[in-house]
Amino acid sequence: MVNVENLIVKGKYCIPGKFEHIKEIKNILTRYMSKKYYEPEDFKDIFFIDGFLTLNFRMFLGKQDIPLIYQIKKAFHLISDTEIQTQLYMNRLKNLRPEYPFEIRICLSSEKIGENQRIIINITSIPAIYYKIVQVNKNLYVDNFDYTNIAYTNTEFIKEIMGAISATPLEEPKAMSQYVKSEVSKKLLTFKFNKVAKLLEDGKSNIEIGKSGIGELLGVIENFLFELVSRISDKPAQLHQPERNIDKLKSLDYISEEIRGSLHSALFIGVYRKLKDKDHKKIEMNYYDLKLYYNIVEDIIDFLINRVSKYKIKVKNENE
Repeated sequence: MVNVENLIVKGKYCIPGKFEHIKEIKNILTRYMSKKYYEPEDFKDIFFIDGFLTLNFRMFLGKQDIPLIYQIKKAFHLISDTEIQTQLYMNRLKNLRPEYPFEIRICLSSEKIGENQRIIINITSIPAIYYKIVQVNKNLYVDNFDYTNIAYTNTEFIKEIMGAISATPLEEPKAMSQYVKSEVSKKLLTFKFNKVAKLLEDGKSNIEIGKSGIGELLGVIENFLFELVSRISDKPAQLHQPERNIDKLKSLDYISEEIRGSLHSALFIGVYRKLKDKDHKKIEMNYYDLKLYYNIVEDIIDFLINRVSKYKIKVKNENE
């Protein structure tokens, strides 16, 4: 089975500059990508007041005349304009070489490094093979040579783009799989929380390529607390009641009342309940906010694994 995380390449770079220079860099990158036959997905500025700007470019596939068969079907109202354009897109996508960088996603932000202000550039290259798999043929086979060729082509393309603006690498381009596997996900696997680890990695992979990772993070919270309590009690609360499983940890003396209150405030109210509401209302969140929520959850998971699964520390005799 193809691991799509090995198909996507990401790097992190920086250039001298302050917050007010971000839009200027955006314009330079847009002109450069245009020369490489990439067009922006959205011609408007997607600019956020908390200090970052995102850009998405897709390879220009060219204009294509509508085949006669589609014209006939359209005349008899057997196919819509949208269906025609979708079919033409799929046909052009099938003909692309699998390793070609098809979509480039760039996020510009401002950050102080040492004493100097820098513009940080997170850049992701998604090859044509990724879209061939998710949109055309989910069972497409990719061998080791293909993986190597895809990684090399997309890595070099990122380096070429960043070299054109004299950006300095902070993290050399590498496969997405190396980004999403954190120490916490490794620890989850070590202690056999396999489902939780997969949800965590899937969610982090999704937000790195611009998709919503809210559903996966909700699943991480629910499943981790449910499985953790299941290992120390025959009666965990229901999966969709993480706040009650926090209470179970307190009643079983694995956390103090103070920590129970902190987990309710930070994990249940601060993350779970807020994300549940956004997921229900289909409200999108920006990359940096979601990264923060993921970091909060990972820190709490790390604490609870150490306390409950690894060292089995109880607090029954502690003064609360």
